[in-house]
Amino acid sequence: MKRNLSILISILMVLTSCEVVTPGIRNEKTPVIQAFIMPQSDTLRVSVRFMIAYSASEDDTVQLPVSNIPVYLIHGSDSLLMVENPEESGNYFLSSSLLNLQPKDTLRLFGVYEETVFRSETVIPDGIQLLAISSSNLYYTVGDPRSMLSSSGLTVSWENTASDFYYVVVENTETDPEPLNEMVADMPVMSFAMPSQADQFVISMRNIRYFGNHRVVVYHVNPEYADLFDNGELTSNAITRPPGNVDNAMGIFTALTSDTVFFTVNKQ
Repeated sequence: MKRNLSILISILMVLTSCEVVTPGIRNEKTPVIQAFIMPQSDTLRVSVRFMIAYSASEDDTVQLPVSNIPVYLIHGSDSLLMVENPEESGNYFLSSSLLNLQPKDTLRLFGVYEETVFRSETVIPDGIQLLAISSSNLYYTVGDPRSMLSSSGLTVSWENTASDFYYVVVENTETDPEPLNEMVADMPVMSFAMPSQADQFVISMRNIRYFGNHRVVVYHVNPEYADLFDNGELTSNAITRPPGNVDNAMGIFTALTSDTVFFTVNKQ
């Protein structure tokens, strides 16, 4: 589960690295919250850092940590103080065993920086229901790039009667993966699909660049998470407040669940 969380954080850091805010609404002392709560993880983490102001210079590209502040997670009648890791300033941790989070539970965030109180809440999504993959094998003909177009795909499916949002990541898990051909050598071992309200995802050879074992992680996410991907207006020509769900601060506080299926890309 820790690896699943690191995948999400890496992708979201890319998507939010160019966030800008209308001048005058927020400044460089505004806290930015980043929290992706996965009940399956051993430890829950909330990152609190200062915003990079729109007026900052090109050299100011690192968000500085907000340290030594009270950050709480509130679940029902329990209000638990998170602990900052001294080796990871601005990162606050809490053991998930202290909360016993269940699907559909509401989880709240509460924190104080100087005289500003920031807060948010999210709901724990249901687990992935009826997750299945149509086959555990894909085949690629060595020396024939046309195989990428003609190979039959795999269908990953799950139940989604409520039209919730789901997000899919496909990743090669080999230590030293062999590329399908020289055209895809050195390309990323991971690909992902934008959050959607579908109940299936088709994996074709167009999604694959390497032979060997792969995993498909399906995440059940909340609307506030899906909103992060709908950031087409965040450009230098249209400066707007980026998506988020934290009062009196910027950023995202959300929960998600996941499950995994596996397949192998073989030579033929």
